[in-house]
Amino acid sequence: MENATVGLPAHLVGGINEIIQKEGFNSYAVDARKVNTNGESYMSDLFTINIKGKAEECNKQLNLFVKTMMVEEVENAVVSVSDAFLAETFAYDTLNKLFRKLQNDANIPIEQRFEMIKVYETSDPKSIILENMAITGYKTYDRFKIIPVELAELCVKSLAKFHALSFVIEKKDPEFYEKEIKHRKINCDFDEYSGFIDHVFDNAVDVLSSEEAKNRLQNFSKTALERCKFLAEEKDTKMCVLNHGDFRINNLLIQEQDDEFLKVIPIDYQQMAYGHPLKDFFYFIFGSTDQEFRNNNLHHLKDLYYNSLKHFLTYFNIRTEDVWPRDQFEKDFIERLDYGMVVGPQIFPFILAAENEIPDISKQGLAGISIAKDNPIYRERIKDLVEEAMKWGII
Repeated sequence: MENATVGLPAHLVGGINEIIQKEGFNSYAVDARKVNTNGESYMSDLFTINIKGKAEECNKQLNLFVKTMMVEEVENAVVSVSDAFLAETFAYDTLNKLFRKLQNDANIPIEQRFEMIKVYETSDPKSIILENMAITGYKTYDRFKIIPVELAELCVKSLAKFHALSFVIEKKDPEFYEKEIKHRKINCDFDEYSGFIDHVFDNAVDVLSSEEAKNRLQNFSKTALERCKFLAEEKDTKMCVLNHGDFRINNLLIQEQDDEFLKVIPIDYQQMAYGHPLKDFFYFIFGSTDQEFRNNNLHHLKDLYYNSLKHFLTYFNIRTEDVWPRDQFEKDFIERLDYGMVVGPQIFPFILAAENEIPDISKQGLAGISIAKDNPIYRERIKDLVEEAMKWGII
């Protein structure tokens, strides 16, 4: 390996050499760089690796994006780093192949498919080596901005397809579904989680100005942990599917041309687990929008999600009425509206923090994270969330 600009872990060097050999490079140069994530990635070290050279006398270039598992677990961690890495490996390796086969067998048009990033297989168990989509123009959306409805529509359609594939697997390969999907638990130690819940809700209460809002949120916070556990662990409904677990706008790669959004590809499957599909839907909606957006678009996106699920399942000769009837969907939607109030105070300190203020849980642990309460975007989103919850009778 020549011209590497940083020292790579030994196991990754071996994996890159395997790819070079499989891809038929005769001569090559490697440019490898560690990515500075400014605290946004606390479970993986990230690298970009570009391999440029000749294969069979033709010029060839590979642009790779690599995630390597951090060796050390965080003391008193709520989330297991190794389990998160294994979940993502399962997604990019096993599920990626299965999704591709199912969609090929159903002859789904390419532009209508659920898409995942190409993965390069090696014997390195500690690295996930992916195609670097940034080179082809994909990018992430500014997490501080409220997303436009056109982008939200693409995201919701993609999410519906991802969830639909669970229903397809259950029908086509029930043994695999039972073994690999249905028993995939959420990666969270709820015994350690209670301190974090108390911390984030106390901070949310502090930024409110209305005494009534403060009191209502304080009362709601007393049951937030139990509600969080229920929503995380509910398994007593046939409507459950494989959840992405962290479906938010900066975990989607976006292709855009001439100010038009063309395609989205979900990434970062570390929190993937079996659960109710509306968890992902509400997580995305409340993590990526504000009250004004939801007032204007929530029910439109709800209908779009269900209709997209219905349309995608027709490729596999599955009727939504057989797996998730519309009346049950509407009932589930109302019953889980509180998920935004449960999850918002938990994720806002991370997704709305300035780069130099993103909590580093690898050093602090969740219960001790610092929250920038003077951040005006954080304050406004909390206020929005509480106003809505009061209007809907949630708190």
